Parts: sequence; structure tokens; C-alpha cells
Amino acid sequence: MSKFKTGLKIAWKIIDKNLPTILSGMALIGLGGAVARATQRAPEAVSELEKAKMDKIEIIERESKDEHDMDIYRDEETGDLTLAKVKLTPWEWFKAEAPVYWDTWLISAAAGVCIILSNIVGKRRYAALLAASLLDRKRFEEYRDKVKEVFGDKKDAQIRQELAQDYSMDTPKDIETGYVEGKQYPCYLKLADLYFLSDIVSVGRAFNDFNAKLGREGEASLEDLIYYLDIPVRDSWLYERTIWECDDVKRDKVEPVFDHGSTMSGTPCLVIDVSRKPDK
Repeated sequence: MSKFKTGLKIAWKIIDKNLPTILSGMALIGLGGAVARATQRAPEAVSELEKAKMDKIEIIERESKDEHDMDIYRDEETGDLTLAKVKLTPWEWFKAEAPVYWDTWLISAAAGVCIILSNIVGKRRYAALLAASLLDRKRFEEYRDKVKEVFGDKKDAQIRQELAQDYSMDTPKDIETGYVEGKQYPCYLKLADLYFLSDIVSVGRAFNDFNAKLGREGEASLEDLIYYLDIPVRDSWLYERTIWECDDVKRDKVEPVFDHGSTMSGTPCLVIDVSRKPDK
């Protein structure tokens, strides 16, 4: 019994870890099954529609008081009744098709639920990751404040410089090769953990634009800062939820804090921190 429980726990951990992927896979399978089932049932569906039209014509013909009332359903050349001219209402169409496609609709709905659940689980995990990253940053800031308090500003600056050098050493090759002396340098935005190419003047201008938005709208996100820095990002869900708030633009503005390092091959690198941490 204990082995069975252990097996269930292991299985649940695997499922929980890969839940968004599993749900997405189930959705794909469901959509594929729905398409296959719909294709298989198509001839039967056509037959049921024709039957529903014939039944409708019979009812109209039976209830008609004038024989000319049926002329709109006749072929102009032969004069015979034709199903092509019979129009079903949405409810009549549903009654004819529901017995044929009910399982297809059910499978499609289940696939849609899987897609929605996968999206919800993914967003919750992103939110948890964001909360954890902000908590880590808060603890790091507390640690830095304590280092400064115990060892002084000089030691704090030394630690920052050593960290900047570590970040610079991790610069991706494609960023490093874009270095142009005097024009653009490898840069690292610490808060977003992103490498990009820019220069001090452009970074300063981006922060000015960011602060203008912050003062104008009362808040701005890390996504906004990344936009002004012209950093290409594929997934901005986390960044748009990292927000600075502003009551007084002079007091609450966010300034860049620069440190310098060099890559493995000696290329200069700018490490950019922010003067004020996000509010949420």
C-alpha cells in the first residue's frame, strides 16, 4: 500500500510539473479528434439536413392554402420542388445537426477548456515566479543595505563592481559581437535579466522617456522601460506586472545606475541597475 501511495505521489508531481504542457497536448489531441470526427460524420450530417428540409417542405405544403405558395420552392426550369431553395432556421438547423455532431461539439468544448486551464495555470506560475523574483530582489536589497551599514560605502561599491564583472562575463556572444567602439556597447539590465546593445546616452534618454510616462500616468511598468530601451522581448507578461508608482515625479523618478565590466574577451559592458526598486 505504501508503494502505491508513493507511486501516486511521484505521478502527481510529474503531472503537476508538466501540467500546462499536458493540457496543451490534450487540447491538440481533442481538436484533432474533433476535426476527424466531423469529417467522418459529414455525409450523415448532409443527409439529416436534406431530411429536415424535406420535412419542412411537407409541412409547408400541407398547411398551404394556395398552391402558388409553393412556387418559391420550385425549380424555374422543371417546376419540381427543390431542396436548395428551402432555408432552415438556426433552431431547425440545430435540431437536425445536434444528434450527428453532439460528440464533436463535446470534444471541441473539452479542448477549449484545456486551452483555458493551460493559460490559467501558466499565468499563475508566472505570477508565482514574479513574486519569488521580487522577494529575492528585496532580500538582496536588504543584504546590500546591511553590507553598506556594516562595512561602509566603499565596500558596497567594491561588491557592486565585482557583481558587474560577473554579469559582464556572461554576455551572450551575439550581443558581444555587436560592439562598436564609441557607438554601441553590450549592456545588461539587472532587473529584467536582459542583455542588449546600446550606449550611455541612449539609456539616459530611455529613462527620461520612461519617467515622463511615469509622471504623466502615475505609474509605469518594467515593460515600458524595456520598450524605451528598445530591447526585443518575446514574452512580456512578467515585465508588465512589475510596476513603479508615482505621486511626485521629481521625488519618485527612476534613474539608471551604471556599473562597468568586461566580457571574456575584454569587450566593455554596461551593467544597468535602477535607483528605485518597483513598488509592486
